[in-house]
Amino acid sequence: MEAIFWLSVLLIIYSYIVYPILLTILVKLCGKKTPNIDITTRNEWPDVAIIIAAYNEEQDIKQRVENLISQDYPADKITYYIGSDGSTDKTNDILKEFTDIRLQAQLFETNRGKASVLNDLIQLAT
Repeated sequence: MEAIFWLSVLLIIYSYIVYPILLTILVKLCGKKTPNIDITTRNEWPDVAIIIAAYNEEQDIKQRVENLISQDYPADKITYYIGSDGSTDKTNDILKEFTDIRLQAQLFETNRGKASVLNDLIQLAT
């Protein structure tokens, strides 16, 4: 029983101390240097879709959408898909207030669950 205890202790020490040190040494000896890429001069940006399922998020949804819209990413390359999953508070009204063309709000009538809403939004994303 004592051998199992010490083996467990050694495995924990190896996992948290020895292995990270070995990796650090290995990277310094053999690792490739990755070039620093200046993203401000980048010409091609990938299309990005942000997908959010919301249910009764009246207190937070406005701030969240404003935060999304303020992102520093080319406007023609990003789309926000927000699904209100049968919200019974003012979430739908708040989402209707936004007129940004990047925002695609889907207001579902009944609460179907987060997975169903996310699946429907993913199908809309390109």
